[in-house]
Amino acid sequence: MSVRLCSIVARAGICSLAAIAFATFGYAAARASAIPTGTRGHEARVIPASEALSFYRNPFRRIHNLYAKRIDEGVDYSGSGPVKALGVGTITDIARGTSHFWANEDGNVVVERMEQGPLAGISVYTAENCTPSPKLQVGEQVTDTTTLCHLHNVFPFLETGFASNRHPGIPAAWPVYHNYPDGSKTAYGVDFSHLLGDLGAPQGNTNGGPGDMSTNPGTTIDKLPHGFPRF
Repeated sequence: MSVRLCSIVARAGICSLAAIAFATFGYAAARASAIPTGTRGHEARVIPASEALSFYRNPFRRIHNLYAKRIDEGVDYSGSGPVKALGVGTITDIARGTSHFWANEDGNVVVERMEQGPLAGISVYTAENCTPSPKLQVGEQVTDTTTLCHLHNVFPFLETGFASNRHPGIPAAWPVYHNYPDGSKTAYGVDFSHLLGDLGAPQGNTNGGPGDMSTNPGTTIDKLPHGFPRF
């Protein structure tokens, strides 16, 4: 939501693993670390909404006063209530106020690696002011009825999107995103917004209030990796 502490210190090489990879191995290695495994070497295709709906459900269907905000590394939302898992998957990371990457955003994150459908093998993060369910554990198998976290309708609200498989809790868009102004619209964020729209949630950048639109909303930074599902 706001400029993260991590984005400030990443240039010094002391924050996220993705930033360290960038500083050590350069752009190609850092970008590769953010690409979910199992997606390289395949032709990309646009996933129809009917196929997405056969595997996934709107994770915000029980959120009160759900309000779509900007698209950045993922998509930002405000509202209150339980956030559900996207579909069948495994919890690979949980931080209850302890995430260094999300340190400026209350330190909360839950990561689910999807096991079915076009997103099989791809991870999804839910972060910021969404308190992880107290009984949720790493390694737990979840379904679309599982509550991941409880969203509080207070800044910094919630951000959700595609996560790096190699660096748990870090958005897949981070290696590129951190070189641009905070709030820039990424290809990963746009793709995730389209998926949520297919599932019946409001898409990002659809409200014009202060802070509800991406920085330079007409420009999308970076591209999805070859073979990554398009929605």
